[in-house]
Amino acid sequence: MNHSFRIAAREALARAKTEIDSQHSERLAYAALELRMSIEAITYDRAQAYIEELPPEEYNTWKPKRLLEVLIEIDPRAAMSARFSLCKETKDGTPDPEAGWLDLGEERVFGLKEIRESYNRLGSYLHYPTIKQLKSGGHNFEKLRASCVEIAAKLEHVLAAKLFNANFKCLVNFECEECSFKVRKRFQPHDLKLEATCFTEGCKAIYKLERDTKDQDFIVRRKVHWIECTTQDCTHSVRVPHENVQEGNGWVCPQCSTEFVFMLGVARYKDEDVSTKP
Repeated sequence: MNHSFRIAAREALARAKTEIDSQHSERLAYAALELRMSIEAITYDRAQAYIEELPPEEYNTWKPKRLLEVLIEIDPRAAMSARFSLCKETKDGTPDPEAGWLDLGEERVFGLKEIRESYNRLGSYLHYPTIKQLKSGGHNFEKLRASCVEIAAKLEHVLAAKLFNANFKCLVNFECEECSFKVRKRFQPHDLKLEATCFTEGCKAIYKLERDTKDQDFIVRRKVHWIECTTQDCTHSVRVPHENVQEGNGWVCPQCSTEFVFMLGVARYKDEDVSTKP
């Protein structure tokens, strides 16, 4: 069930404007708090459109800047405003010049730059002044008021847009071989190789996706490493999933029962091998 984050963002903005209009400097801290709430809510509303592709550890943590950065990793257009139009197509799939374009409106996004500048700027006023600040007169409420008015105007502009959360995507869907969870991975038309992770708690299986040059579908393979047993006279190789290659993890050779563990180490490259360094 989707939460009404966009409504919450508008309500927080309305409360912030009430505090700004009160003309009492001590009320500006509450305005700053409500504006931060509005920024958070509008970012979570954006993230909700990508919920099937977001790692739970990201959307379960309320950090708007980090959350939007993850959205950009998934879709570079996630933090971009855009205007949308429709046009009738000709038989060959190109826009019909005689039909004209129908303007659908503009989507406005509170982007990463705005979050970086606004969210932290407001946060500095939500704490009691430091000794250094007190020596220079405490919080600068005139500066805070100007910041609140400016940020409120930006939020109002974004929330006034009739279009929001546009999300055009091409997805690869496949079933995780470890837990049967349906994994979804976004791809761009030019992508040839990708990696996808199962987000089921306790699974985290990693897959390699490679486009088939013939039918253009993606071939999905589990990302694993085959590691040879180093015990003398044992020739067995064990299949280790990539996500298990971590310091402290280990395995037992099923042929000779030797126990192995992954440990952090340093090896010197030979001069002739320098070009092969990862």
